[in-house]
Amino acid sequence: MSDYGRLTVQITPLIDSGGDIDSDDFLEPEQVFDVEVTHPLNEGRSAKASLSMEDPLVEDLRPWQQGLRIKYHRPGEVNNDEPVFWGQANVIDDFENGRVTLEAVDPSVRMQHHYVRIGDDALNDPADNQRGRIYPDYRGIDLLVDAAQAAPGYPVLGCVVEDVDSIEDTQKIDVERGQEVWQMILDICAQDTGPDFDMATKVGPGAGPGVYATLRLYERLGSDLSTTVKFDYGDDEDWDTPTNDNAPSIVVTPGHPTTHVHVVDTDRSWRVTGFTPDYAEEHGMWVDWVATDWKIKDSLDVNVLKQYAKAHIKAYGIPPKQTEIRLRLDSGAVFFYGDPGWPDGNTVGDFYIGDSVKVRAKRGYREVNKKYRITQVVLSQPGARGPMQTQLTLIPSDVDIDVTLDVDET
Repeated sequence: MSDYGRLTVQITPLIDSGGDIDSDDFLEPEQVFDVEVTHPLNEGRSAKASLSMEDPLVEDLRPWQQGLRIKYHRPGEVNNDEPVFWGQANVIDDFENGRVTLEAVDPSVRMQHHYVRIGDDALNDPADNQRGRIYPDYRGIDLLVDAAQAAPGYPVLGCVVEDVDSIEDTQKIDVERGQEVWQMILDICAQDTGPDFDMATKVGPGAGPGVYATLRLYERLGSDLSTTVKFDYGDDEDWDTPTNDNAPSIVVTPGHPTTHVHVVDTDRSWRVTGFTPDYAEEHGMWVDWVATDWKIKDSLDVNVLKQYAKAHIKAYGIPPKQTEIRLRLDSGAVFFYGDPGWPDGNTVGDFYIGDSVKVRAKRGYREVNKKYRITQVVLSQPGARGPMQTQLTLIPSDVDIDVTLDVDET
């Protein structure tokens, strides 16, 4: 049993309109270098891996004509070897270094290059087939993902929507032909009342055939694990249950605050200004402008801009302290990443995207001891042998800011 984690690379065909792929068609390269999987909150996953040009497997690789699939095995665990990424891969040839690098993105990359078109269910206005109205929640997101599905006979998008526990909105918003599918999904989830999402790699037979990933929607993704999951640098006699330096690197980098934000619709006809007077008095005025892709028809529709402005100020009203943590390489890290959606019988992990954990660090006259929320996990395996590393990005959890809103029709 290895005390270190590992990432295993597989090259797969694309899923065609006929459905799933036989696992016998998954190929494992002889030698792999510099493997990395990036798993963010409310964004698509990405991955990369380099192969030797001397491996016969690379001969038939073509840009965007194969899938990259990566499995994760956590340190010290036998019963755990689950996919953390699967998506279409580009191919980069580096002849000087004799490497072929696969750079891949989950199905979100296809939705970034797909637009709502006539005939899509999202364009449901009976008087105008180029317009429609959708709810800015899981129902609208389901229609948008459906708009990005491939026509029969072509490689599938490979994404389905699963509503886990998100809430329903009551006010519809306008949609027009030509709006980008993925940007509209991001705008829905960026609202204060919008859902969180995880583009989860297909796991188990429940995801159905022809699927690389399931877009899972939550009212709020993650749990409060701050009383049990703790990442420590240094030690303090006042800390309860110290973890013996399970985080050899903790870096806290505050960004600039945003005390005022102007959020506008796609036609620049409506503007909502959100601001926090209390923190403006402390930090001065810091202003952001955000242009959305939303079509605002009247004062009822403007609620989507209000929720976007409120979420922006809550996220950036206090200087956001983005924190980077690198965990120990071996089982001494104590706590490990894992998808709670993995099938029964496999280790589900101790933390996941969206979870809140305790971060503690002390050195000299500086100290951190507070609850943070995990917004990104990067699994990397440098060189040819690793060992695998886990790096987390976190932000302060449960920040409470009073936001004042002002609406203008320009």
